[in-house]
Amino acid sequence: MVWRWARMSKSKGNVVTLDEIAEKYGADSLRLCILFVAPFEDDVQWNEEAIHGAHRFVAHVWRWISSAMSAFDKN
Repeated sequence: MVWRWARMSKSKGNVVTLDEIAEKYGADSLRLCILFVAPFEDDVQWNEEAIHGAHRFVAHVWRWISSAMSAFDKN
């Protein structure tokens, strides 16, 4: 079995749109994934695991900040 990745192409039907990913995982997770997946000038093979990891990280930070907010409550 030979496996080779190819560039995304509308004609091949293998396009992942940013709108779909942002709706599923959130815009912050998408931004984080794009920033840290590889150097800007490199070609990147799309991997759902990378965006899933970024989403877990953002969710973890959100839970941490949410739990710490009770200490700063102004009531």
